[in-house]
Amino acid sequence: FTLAEARKTAGFWLFSIPLALYALYITGFTFHLVSLFEHAGLTKEKALAIFIPSSVISVTISLIGGYISDRIKLKYLLYICLGAQILALFSMGNLEHEVFYYGYIVGNGIVAGIYNVLMAVTWPRFYGRQNLGRITGFVMSIIVFASALGPVLFSFSLSQLGSYNYSIFGLAGIVAIFALFSKKADNPQDKLELLNKFS
Repeated sequence: FTLAEARKTAGFWLFSIPLALYALYITGFTFHLVSLFEHAGLTKEKALAIFIPSSVISVTISLIGGYISDRIKLKYLLYICLGAQILALFSMGNLEHEVFYYGYIVGNGIVAGIYNVLMAVTWPRFYGRQNLGRITGFVMSIIVFASALGPVLFSFSLSQLGSYNYSIFGLAGIVAIFALFSKKADNPQDKLELLNKFS
């Protein structure tokens, strides 16, 4: 596939945009980490304590995801990624409750681990290697743009609307919409194989 051909497939957008949404909310969260926790009535120490357990989960999920990615359809990993994003965002908006504090750690750890797998595996499997540089470069440009928007969105939500939750739950709603359409995130190579079989 060329980049132009890849962009015409549903799978391209159903994988790249959720990955970009993760980059958006994680940069927004990180830039406003202490403030987010203070608004939830939690300390700076409590905020910083999330990183080690979340990283342990991320590495574990990345190893497991990498192992099973050759054995299952990637859209099943996308389902998990989107579900974990919804868990992380919903928990982020309810950090004042201890169960959601741990919910964020778990959700974000799962997303981070699967993100690494999908970024490495999806594009060569779906679109081949001939134009891989252009395709992954375009995906990365979307992700970098989204990550730059994250801190701005969170800042606007607090300064203009009075709460981070407008951006958090708004993003959760967008992720939920992509979760509804993710069943269409099929590998376009499967369609080519089917066409070749009957041609």
